[in-house]
Amino acid sequence: MAGIRGNYAITPEIYLTGWGLIGAGQADLDWDVAAAIGYHFSDTISAVVGYRALGVDYSKDGFVFSLHSSRTSLSETSPFRPVRTFAFR
Repeated sequence: MAGIRGNYAITPEIYLTGWGLIGAGQADLDWDVAAAIGYHFSDTISAVVGYRALGVDYSKDGFVFSLHSSRTSLSETSPFRPVRTFAFR
């Protein structure tokens, strides 16, 4: 896998974040892209709303697995618990 990930601060509280990854590994092709806007409520708590799409294309010895998925999501982060993500259709 190879890719890029970045954050851009619009203001001290509001930021843009995103990434793009592509690779092959054991699959014919793997990819993952995301874009989101976030808000820092404090130094330790933030929330992000965004869009993510990913795909996997794998085939071997007649077995074929092809997955392409995309969702909007809302996530919150805190150092005291894991990231919680809510996906919307």
